[in-house]
Amino acid sequence: GFQDHRWDGTEAHYKHFREYLVPTVSLEWVVGSLLGGRAVDFLKVDAQGLDFQVFASLGTLARKVRRVQMELHTHVRHDGEVLCSQVVQKMRDSYGFLPVQGDCAEFNPHIHDEADLVFERDR
Repeated sequence: GFQDHRWDGTEAHYKHFREYLVPTVSLEWVVGSLLGGRAVDFLKVDAQGLDFQVFASLGTLARKVRRVQMELHTHVRHDGEVLCSQVVQKMRDSYGFLPVQGDCAEFNPHIHDEADLVFERDR
């Protein structure tokens, strides 16, 4: 894995890298059960390439979120990862969110292409 990372220090950075399975709950459960269905003004997602899937776990409660920030890539690194440009389209078409801050980065294997995008609900 991570053959696309080639910036200075990459090998040292990932020398001790490990993956672990951890228990999770959906954001639909968090907003519906823990927050009692209340509105969420700002949601920050940082799920190492699976930010969109975490956001999508809101299900129908995505309408309760006004703004969301995600860290997105233009080059797939993880199984199930959705490219930045595809996330922008899905956020608009499926959830009514438009990007209001940040842009998808161009892929360059010598630098990290992660981009912070903030979306705001349009409807």
